[in-house]
Amino acid sequence: MNHSLFLPGSECLIQTLDGNTPAAHRLAEMGMLPGSQLHVVRLSPLGDTLEVRMEEGETLALRRTDLDHLGCTFTALPLNLALEKFSNPLRIRHLLGGRSFGERMAQQGLQPGTRLQVLNRTPHRILCAQETGKTVELGAGEAVKIIVEPLEGDAVNEPENP
Repeated sequence: MNHSLFLPGSECLIQTLDGNTPAAHRLAEMGMLPGSQLHVVRLSPLGDTLEVRMEEGETLALRRTDLDHLGCTFTALPLNLALEKFSNPLRIRHLLGGRSFGERMAQQGLQPGTRLQVLNRTPHRILCAQETGKTVELGAGEAVKIIVEPLEGDAVNEPENP
């Protein structure tokens, strides 16, 4: 599984568990069953452990090695990673960050519910077009705080098998 997709704000739906392994049994005992939704809250400083919140409200710590036992379909990703799993157009689900970041994005017309089309992506810049035709250039630090989802029925997002 591609561990780089599990950044704060990412959400995935568990499709499968990795068979009959002890790690899969441990994950199942913690409540991570097929059909459960996971939301990545934060990463540890060294990045090996991540805090996830399940839809039932439970918060758990997972090691990156635990992710290898989950077959997930991503439902939301940071904008800088979205094109790896989703096709254009995209919709902003929510914004991470503080009030000033939210205000700055609102001034550019980017707020939850806004539809975007990614026109060009480089490692440090992302050029997006809004539904209104306005183009917005975002830095990588801004793009990682914008959580997007595909429009209904437009996702090209096959589950990653463990």
